[in-house]
Parts: sequence; structure tokens; C-alpha cells
Amino acid sequence: MAEWPVALTASELVLETDTRSPARSPDREYHVGRDPLSDIVIDDARFS
Repeated sequence: MAEWPVALTASELVLETDTRSPARSPDREYHVGRDPLSDIVIDDARFS
């Protein structure tokens, strides 16, 4: 069984779309969902 490192660090989040690939900071939380008020909006009925 693998051992986890003592402190985990967040990686940079990169969103790839047809038009751009903006990077997001690992220093904050993001709300993802279909709601237009989400930080990252997924326009797909299969996503909640």
C-alpha cells in the first residue's frame, strides 16, 4: 500500500475549452455546476 506524503498541496487547475485554457489559483475554492452563478459553469444536463 502506498504511503501519502505528510502534507498534500493543491495543483493549479487548468480549464481547457475550445477557445481558451485559463488557469485557476489553487489558493481558493471554486463552485462548479450548471447554476449560472457558479465560478465554473458546465452547461450539460448530466452535470449537477
